[in-house]
Amino acid sequence: MEMKINPLASWLGEVPSHWSFYKGKYIFKQRNEKGNSIELQLLSPTQHFGVIPQGVLEELTSANVVKVKDDTDLSTFKTIHRGDFCISLRSFQGGFEYSEYEGVVSPAYQVFYPVREICDRFYRYLFKDKCFISEMTSHTMSLRDGKSIAFDDFGNTYIPYPPLEEQIAIADFLDSKCGKIKELYAELEHQMDVLDRYRQSMVFECVTGKRRVEEAKADGIS
Repeated sequence: MEMKINPLASWLGEVPSHWSFYKGKYIFKQRNEKGNSIELQLLSPTQHFGVIPQGVLEELTSANVVKVKDDTDLSTFKTIHRGDFCISLRSFQGGFEYSEYEGVVSPAYQVFYPVREICDRFYRYLFKDKCFISEMTSHTMSLRDGKSIAFDDFGNTYIPYPPLEEQIAIADFLDSKCGKIKELYAELEHQMDVLDRYRQSMVFECVTGKRRVEEAKADGIS
């Protein structure tokens, strides 16, 4: 496979020469729907879990989520559909967020959806890539002042549009590999937890005289 740097998106480095590139606004379109006529739930964009209901966020993080008042008029909030992406206030730190839910988000966020046939999983990975985040950040110098990335910044940036079958193949590969890495990470966390509990037990038993130092050495602790 021939690889080359595409001058339209040099931030990606070398890519397959047959890949197409379009400005973001020709692959995605900004969604400006407002209102909550069908009682959609209020969603929160998160860096690690995507766009999720506030109640789910509380369960996953045990955090005190800032909630809107019960009498808040949600008609001014933006509608977001399943399969949409959201530009959050911290996009410059963790990329764009994907929604698997129907709901509304704060009007401070920007929502967009695909207008070309895509594999959404491919773009979920792309939008979390450090090179992509760095490129987006470079377009908005005032991010440090609290300004979020605008859709126009993204819309005028060239991004890859590989053949659909390649998008799917890449996403399948990454799903498999990242899943295995996640399993290994969980196993390592378990082993570290076991070792930490063993350390605490050893310290407690030794400093309280419940275990003689000679016994600890016999256990291989020296």
